[in-house]
Amino acid sequence: MFEPARRYVKDTDLALYSYHTKRIGNAEGYLAPIVRTRDGGFVVVGTRRPPGKYRVGVSRPVVAKLDASGKKQWEKDYKAPGFLDYQAASAVELPDGYIVYILSYVHPARGSVTRLVRLDSGGGKLWDTRLRGEGRDHTPFPQDVRLVGNALTLEGHIYKDASDTAYGWRGTVSLDGKVLTDEVGGPNPYK
Repeated sequence: MFEPARRYVKDTDLALYSYHTKRIGNAEGYLAPIVRTRDGGFVVVGTRRPPGKYRVGVSRPVVAKLDASGKKQWEKDYKAPGFLDYQAASAVELPDGYIVYILSYVHPARGSVTRLVRLDSGGGKLWDTRLRGEGRDHTPFPQDVRLVGNALTLEGHIYKDASDTAYGWRGTVSLDGKVLTDEVGGPNPYK
């Protein structure tokens, strides 16, 4: 079912966010790097980097809309001021567009800052919400992002200080881009 989109990814050398590839085809509302759209086509989210050795500042977070055969209808990048590198992770379809999850790096030696970007059906940006932090302590790192009703729920971890001790973190963002909850607490979710 996803073969035309997978072919596009391969042919255009688009890097998918490996942590979310297991979500492709899910019916539980989790954001995924390839989404089957209501019109029979696909939305594909990934990162473009030039070939060769890694260089700071050349990655681009990309979203492409494909028809059912995998032909590109549009492709746009969503870089933002204040960030040097990116990993475009995943998306979910809404009745009038998409929400895209992008990991954005103030500096590649730090962790990412979460950006949630709402797009209209043509890829136009409606809003761009950034969670708090600069990629160090006090920055939430969502692992799971899911559309539940009229909000996105996010679950992951956070570091309260420079000790590298992870704590559980949960958040909620409305479909109009407002951060509704940002909760730190609980034990390390990875132990």
